[in-house]
Amino acid sequence: MYKPDRLRKLLSKRIPYFKQNPDALQLFYANGYIHSTGATSLSWQYHYDLEIIIEDFPDSPDLIFLAVQEFIKVEQAELVLNPNKQQDVKFEADPNNNETYDLSITIPLSERVIVSVENNAYQIKHAEEPQPTEWQEIERIQIYVRNEQDKNKYDKQFDSNDKQ
Repeated sequence: MYKPDRLRKLLSKRIPYFKQNPDALQLFYANGYIHSTGATSLSWQYHYDLEIIIEDFPDSPDLIFLAVQEFIKVEQAELVLNPNKQQDVKFEADPNNNETYDLSITIPLSERVIVSVENNAYQIKHAEEPQPTEWQEIERIQIYVRNEQDKNKYDKQFDSNDKQ
């Protein structure tokens, strides 16, 4: 599982505290399961909750959440793009004597593992996350249905320009 390591590297790069105190950032995998389909390949998908524990953080938690948002946007984009998942990142914060914070953040993650056979040996590759395409507004919608009498012909059922 690669995503937790990527998050650790990003947090350490963005926040000097973690470079100086690497043990203050702990990552755990919880509630994990493997989703496989029984297809001919042995590919699978990991699903797990990444639990991030941060102790005695001396700065604003905003720094951490900014890096987490940056990570999510690339590594688990549906958590920001799918309205049904936009509240799936959970956290708890414990202010310690008004100077530091203990934080617990939980991020649901998945990772696709592609298994293929080459030269009579298994090849395992972690797939990149699909990236959302840029939104392109559609100006016209047309719906066609196959003609029952002539299967090579399609009849227009709807055209948004006809409604204007």
